[in-house]
Amino acid sequence: MLENGDKPSTVRVVDDNARILRCRDALKPQDVDTPTKRVYYAFQLIITGDLQEDDVLPAILDECERLEDVFESIDRKLLSVLRSMLDRGNFYQPVIPITGYGGWKFLESTFDKQFEGFTDSASVRNDREYFQEKMSSPVAIEDFLSDRRLLRISLTSFDLGGEEWKVGFLRHMMEEQADPDSSFLKRLNSPAYTAFATTFTVTDGNISLSQDTIASLADDFERAAFRSAVGNVDNNMKLSLNYEAKVGDLVREGSSDEANLYRLLGDVPTRTVLETALNLPTSWQQLDVDQQADILKERVLSVFSISKITDLANEDVMDKVLQRFHTMDSIANGQSSLSSGSVALTLLNNAAGFGSTASQNLFLSIVSS
Repeated sequence: MLENGDKPSTVRVVDDNARILRCRDALKPQDVDTPTKRVYYAFQLIITGDLQEDDVLPAILDECERLEDVFESIDRKLLSVLRSMLDRGNFYQPVIPITGYGGWKFLESTFDKQFEGFTDSASVRNDREYFQEKMSSPVAIEDFLSDRRLLRISLTSFDLGGEEWKVGFLRHMMEEQADPDSSFLKRLNSPAYTAFATTFTVTDGNISLSQDTIASLADDFERAAFRSAVGNVDNNMKLSLNYEAKVGDLVREGSSDEANLYRLLGDVPTRTVLETALNLPTSWQQLDVDQQADILKERVLSVFSISKITDLANEDVMDKVLQRFHTMDSIANGQSSLSSGSVALTLLNNAAGFGSTASQNLFLSIVSS
């Protein structure tokens, strides 16, 4: 527990996974008088070490049931998100207190610290170590596909988390990739699935990865898992992170405009950002893919004042795209700058930097509005 003194000072934490509680974020026992504060206080006691996770988590889940009436008018899915975090042993949730472009700039400015906190969480760290251990030696394709945890981590590395139930499809895709005469992946036109199948190439029934590839995929898993966690708070922020991370791989110098456009259209999250930013009607998806590519090229070059499709990978152009994406989405949905869902998750997550008083004030402002 840290408290500011009269003079500037430096604190060096030498132990891994140290849990730090600031005095201004701490609730006192006499202040715990609502269901929300009871959950908050329980997490506080886990952080301070006064309660053991295994002993208290069932009680926290029971307490969450009492929050349903409180959050029904805000966003009921928040409780399912919270339960999911508890089940994974992951008490970290990214903080995005406002929606729209302002929220995106907030996330950008705090990204490094939030990402560090996320990757230091036990569940993410354990998943990384599990993946590295399992893939350190050749794995039979049947063992790979039957290990749901390994499959989930592997797919998440390619932003395909949640697809692990498609075992039959994944097996077919990996077998087709191993066939030099197959055109399955080309017809599928999914950069993410193509990259997954190419990386996890099956040779004589086994999957073998180099140590460098394993380390790279573990890093990709952490970044993709963080994007997914951000999506639990605000999916538009996840789309923005995805666009920022992927557009440079999709539009490549040396590739034809046609190839670049087809890759943009084949990556659903990137396509969604561009469709919204360019205010394209949903009906355009019914057009032939060649027509879609022509329309996309004309609109991108015109709206963003660029001379070639590869300019989308330029940092200033990326910012223009994302600013317009959030602006057009806010206009279309009539959103205010304050997301009740984001604020509620911020509240449950101890407001991560805003202080417990700020959390309570935000909560009271929502329920009274």
